[in-house]
Amino acid sequence: MIQRFIPKYVTKSISRKLIFLILLFSSIITLILTATQLWLEFDSEVSAIHSRLIDIDKSFTQTITQQVWNLDREQMEITANGLFQLPYVDYVRISGSDMDPVILGETGLPAEYYNNNSNHIRLEKDLYYESIETSIGHLSICTSLDPIYSKLFNKILITLVTQGIKTFLVSLFMLIVFNLVVVKHLVALAKLADDLTSENLNEAKLLQSLTVKGDEIDTVISSINLMITRLRENYNDLKHSEQELKEHRDHLEEVVERRTSQLKSAKISAEQANEAKSLFLASMSHELRTPLNSIILLSGLMAKNHESNLDDDQIKKAKIINSSGKDLLSLVTDLLDLSKIEAGKMTLEFEDFTLSEILQSIETLFSPLAIQKGINLSIKIDSECSVRTDREKLLQILNNIIGNAIKFTNQGEVSILLEKITNNSQGEFCITVKDTGIGISASEKEVIFELFQQANNKISSEFGGTGLGLAISKKLADLLKISIEIDSEIGKGSTFKIFIPSPQQIEHTVFNIDIDLSKFKKKLNIAVIDDDQRSLVYLQNLLETDNIKLECFECPHVFLDVANLNGNHWDITIIDFVMPEIDGFELFKKLKQTSYQSKFILLTGHTSLEQKKKALEVGFDSFVPKPINLKFLKQEILRLTQL
Repeated sequence: MIQRFIPKYVTKSISRKLIFLILLFSSIITLILTATQLWLEFDSEVSAIHSRLIDIDKSFTQTITQQVWNLDREQMEITANGLFQLPYVDYVRISGSDMDPVILGETGLPAEYYNNNSNHIRLEKDLYYESIETSIGHLSICTSLDPIYSKLFNKILITLVTQGIKTFLVSLFMLIVFNLVVVKHLVALAKLADDLTSENLNEAKLLQSLTVKGDEIDTVISSINLMITRLRENYNDLKHSEQELKEHRDHLEEVVERRTSQLKSAKISAEQANEAKSLFLASMSHELRTPLNSIILLSGLMAKNHESNLDDDQIKKAKIINSSGKDLLSLVTDLLDLSKIEAGKMTLEFEDFTLSEILQSIETLFSPLAIQKGINLSIKIDSECSVRTDREKLLQILNNIIGNAIKFTNQGEVSILLEKITNNSQGEFCITVKDTGIGISASEKEVIFELFQQANNKISSEFGGTGLGLAISKKLADLLKISIEIDSEIGKGSTFKIFIPSPQQIEHTVFNIDIDLSKFKKKLNIAVIDDDQRSLVYLQNLLETDNIKLECFECPHVFLDVANLNGNHWDITIIDFVMPEIDGFELFKKLKQTSYQSKFILLTGHTSLEQKKKALEVGFDSFVPKPINLKFLKQEILRLTQL
């Protein structure tokens, strides 16, 4: 608030502010004290005049009345002159009714001068003689206040000059003392603050106090010195910490760089290992499937005994070989599928179909097994339930679950229910598989979906199995956004619920090839090029009929020579992918460079979706994986001949 009264030109210096405030407040106090003192003196003088006039009234009124009554003018003049000599009296007038008035003072002044109460104090008195009621005269006395005003004015001037000089000298003294005691130290503090930097912090000198020990300035200087000391300590600690941090950062950068290099090397090694694993799986897929294909197909031919040259024991052994080959193929397929899933290379082919179609094929597949075990297999379909997913993967999931239900049920039934469930986030369609088998305990529910795990060792020894089926089913279900729930009790059976999302709940890319399953109606010429003689024997035995003429070539170069020299053309050309010297793609390209006309089918153990897409992009008309599914091969041949 005081700051508002300080002019701007003195706000930059504490000394100036101090002098200004001292002068201001000293002047105000001096004026107030002087005014009070002068007023008291003035009031005292005025009171003295009033008292004097009262004394005159008491002392001289009777005498003047007697003089007026006696008409003694001489005495009246003497009395008037005596009154006129009194202090501050500037006008005296004594008048009688029968004589001229006696007047002393300025007679030429106007009457307003003497009637002005601010400049004069008057005594007006009518004169009465003894018992006479009528006034015989009048007494007027005026005292002037001008001398008092003049006296007070001179005193004001002297007081103001004296107090001004005194205030100035005091202010000057205060300024000098303040500069020595306060400003000097503040300037030193400011200079120290300006000069203080991180570079000279340790060399900065502490301030020395020139004031009384323990006063405010000394306290401030001590605090500043303590602050500088602490700053030095903190700065030194900070520099030490920064040095340690820099060393630690350099070490971390070195570790990170080394670790990054190691991770890059590990990543490259992992990618190379993964690529090697993929190549190994692809190679193993072909190398295992090809001989297994021959074992299964040829043992199947032997078991059918078309030439009736085998006895019952030989047929039984052929069936055992065929069954074992299928089991081994199933195990190899499971292991390869598992490897693809864990490597993130499992590809899905989505298409639109109804779940009722799947269940009908399941009924066809498992009904003989259920009849053989003496249990009832029932399937109830409440809705067609159109879905968009990978048909083969879904069928693999259902085959594993339903196959286990029949496998672990010795009496009773296995029931399958297809229903539509609204407002279910897991899936709009539900397939419930319920059996009356041995059941699963609560603790065993957690492990049946793990790799190579079965409920217990007793089940493994009694029913067999590798513990891969449900583990692969669970992983495939996760890929297809399918949920599987299980509810089971020992001795009462198990209930599996498979929740499948509708096309509206999950969108997929559809990869679908429509297949017409009608019968062959015309004679076909088919060429097969495969370096595996077992596959050639199998295909020749199964495909060659009255309507199909099959020619087999083990060497692709021989086939090229025959095709080029003789100009032979076949309706269907089946080419194996892996052959010595030249693979299926290269043979296809050489044929396309000629005038050779045919429908081409690629036969391979590389069953990945990428391989299929690549084959179709190159120009093959169809893709048939090994082991060869004869029904599918015939369907593809029929489809190609009807295009």
